[in-house]
Amino acid sequence: MDPSLWQRVEEVFLGAAGLSGSALRAHLDAACGDDAKLRDEVEGMLVRTRPDVDSFLAPPTLILAGDAESASLVGSRIGSTEIRKLIGEGGMGAVYEGVQAPWGRRVAVKVMRSGLSSPSARQRFDFEVRVLANLQHPSIAQVFESGVHEGPDHLGIPYFVMEFVPDARRVTEFATAQDLDVRSRCELMSRICAAVHHGHLKGVIHRDLKPANVLIDRGGTPKVIDFGVARTTDDDSMERSFVTAEGMIVGTPAYIYSSATLLHHYNAIAEAFAELSPTICYSIKSLANVNILKLLATAGSSFDVTSGGELARAMAAGGDASKIVFAGVGKTDRELIDALTAGIGVFNIESEAEFENLSRLAAQAGARPHAALRLNPDVYDPKTHTYTATGKKETKFGVDIERAERFFDAYGSDGNVILDGIHIHIGSPIYSAQPYVDAIVKTLAMVDRLKEKGFEVNTLDIGGGFAADYETGASPLAGEYAAAIVPLLKDTGLSVILEPGRQISCNAGVLATEVQYVKTGGEKNFVIVDAAMTDLFRPALYGSEHFVYPASLSPGTDPPQRKIAFAAPDGRKVDIVGGVCEGSDFL
Repeated sequence: MDPSLWQRVEEVFLGAAGLSGSALRAHLDAACGDDAKLRDEVEGMLVRTRPDVDSFLAPPTLILAGDAESASLVGSRIGSTEIRKLIGEGGMGAVYEGVQAPWGRRVAVKVMRSGLSSPSARQRFDFEVRVLANLQHPSIAQVFESGVHEGPDHLGIPYFVMEFVPDARRVTEFATAQDLDVRSRCELMSRICAAVHHGHLKGVIHRDLKPANVLIDRGGTPKVIDFGVARTTDDDSMERSFVTAEGMIVGTPAYIYSSATLLHHYNAIAEAFAELSPTICYSIKSLANVNILKLLATAGSSFDVTSGGELARAMAAGGDASKIVFAGVGKTDRELIDALTAGIGVFNIESEAEFENLSRLAAQAGARPHAALRLNPDVYDPKTHTYTATGKKETKFGVDIERAERFFDAYGSDGNVILDGIHIHIGSPIYSAQPYVDAIVKTLAMVDRLKEKGFEVNTLDIGGGFAADYETGASPLAGEYAAAIVPLLKDTGLSVILEPGRQISCNAGVLATEVQYVKTGGEKNFVIVDAAMTDLFRPALYGSEHFVYPASLSPGTDPPQRKIAFAAPDGRKVDIVGGVCEGSDFL
């Protein structure tokens, strides 16, 4: 906070000591005037430090629960919602249960009190709407609609329509009523913390977490509510940009990405495979920065996730849950439950045990998700690093073709999970289209056999692994892969899912690092920088090669070529290393 603002906040806050009711309101009105930011800061401090502070939000002139104003709205229509009954009231306004047309959906409607018209109060109400609209998480009550309703005095009264929490109980009441043990309470708190963390990823700090603001619905799902006194890390606007301003000093080490390059790579894949109308699920593990995910989501991408954390990032980025695919061999119960709650599109199943576990959890949740069996076609590219070649029969991923048919015999008619897809992922990177062709041909033959047995298979997820252009001209472009793959799939009637990762994210960013020291050790020359294997792990793990460029070139110097064998005419061979106490810390 700006020091001058803090000084004014402190003066007004200390001046409020011993005041309550009308005296407290008069003090705030006089001291803050129309300075909404000052009043918000002071009120926030009062909320956190005084148990009686709610009184300053509810002037005595306002209608209390059950009085005329609240009662007059029951039976009326606010926006698209018919108001059925009053749920409760607070200082800012009243909350009603209603039915939203045309869906017949039960909703909660929060209406600001008609008598509460100070600039800071209106700003706080509007702020809560903006905050909730930016948060998309299964454990945060969602906003469906907002607007202004004409009140009895013909003044516009702000309102917003949000998710209704059926049979809601405070978290403490729920824990007591269910007699939850310590582990169950910790698991419940973990889900609540995940919702709070989602807010933090979006720059929102709740500031008023208490049992009354954490409700549990009839299915045991927590819902965090009441963001009326929340703060954002940018006090000026919820519509903040996460793009670094030109000329801003960010320091080193720092990753810097080109949004234009990321979008160019995504659009190239979308255009190349357009004939299949595929669902493109960007593989978050290749680059999980939530702001880059948000950029891709606005371009139309959905997401391939492999953990609960990646699912939270996909949701934070505004991803459409119904188009998210969840892969990975080690999904935990909590991750599966969170994915079921979010309503993701497809679970990619790796084993019989995982399918049985998902079926059990789906039955408990009252959900019926779709699943795709990961098929291991025993196809791979010999150029792929042994650690990332996932299509061989002996890898930990998926099931082989012989087991796959038995898998459908056992689980194809499960009552809790709809097994109607096949997933293949043969490794990454794959340096030509031929391994995809071989794997798809094997898979389509198996799909035909399954259909002959009466099983419905309507989705084929061909995975990712398209190579990135690390070295100029060394990897195929999206169009070259598509030219071989599209003819195999275009007349099959299958819905196709793609999971590109590295071809979108790689070659779209740089790691900026600063030289700290230059030294010699025996016959070697070392350049020691402030980045390390903790920032770029691929050289240590895979022996990967990355190009190194000077941040600025001398006048007249040609830029380095993206060739592994490139050597500058006046250069010398050096080892670029970081400061970690490991011999493997090299870049």
